[in-house]
Amino acid sequence: MTGYSDSKLLAVAYRGGVLAVRVGYWMKPIPMREFDYQATDDATYDGPGCPVGHGATEAAAIADLLEQMDE
Repeated sequence: MTGYSDSKLLAVAYRGGVLAVRVGYWMKPIPMREFDYQATDDATYDGPGCPVGHGATEAAAIADLLEQMDE
């Protein structure tokens, strides 16, 4: 998560268990805010090709990540 100034690890309920999700914030130099937060599965993220959630808020980025993981 390069470029992300504020990164934190959160526990998220997922499929009857708990998922460690790393969420980072980086305000881009564009007027759209939909991509300011990024969420990844801290246990399995291994770079390009892994699911990455994006959103205007932490919750939106986490929801996007979980949706991608369900696909």
